[in-house]
Amino acid sequence: MDQPEADATSLLLIAPGALSVYVARPSENPLVTRMLLGIRGVVTAAGFLSFAGAMLLSFECSGAASSLAWWLLAAGAATCFALLAAAFLFSHRRFRSWAADTIPDPATSSATAAN
Repeated sequence: MDQPEADATSLLLIAPGALSVYVARPSENPLVTRMLLGIRGVVTAAGFLSFAGAMLLSFECSGAASSLAWWLLAAGAATCFALLAAAFLFSHRRFRSWAADTIPDPATSSATAAN
């Protein structure tokens, strides 16, 4: 890969990392900040993994060390994805069970209001 392509690829990897660091900054209510601390940590870790991938591309090293580094980065990215997916699925399931208990169904509440 020649130098302009390597630079463009590195920039493509840096952009999501910079965005994730921006998203992970705490700027709201202290309670919300405490509640989202773990998720923001995982998002920040994903951003640092993309920076590490960009640095690995810019060094253009080859061999067993490079292969090991790519596998470690892939394992880290997979771990971040699994943690974020589990957090999303867990929160969605808890919200649905909470909403079913507290929020009235419009179809049944309008029928009972008409009677």
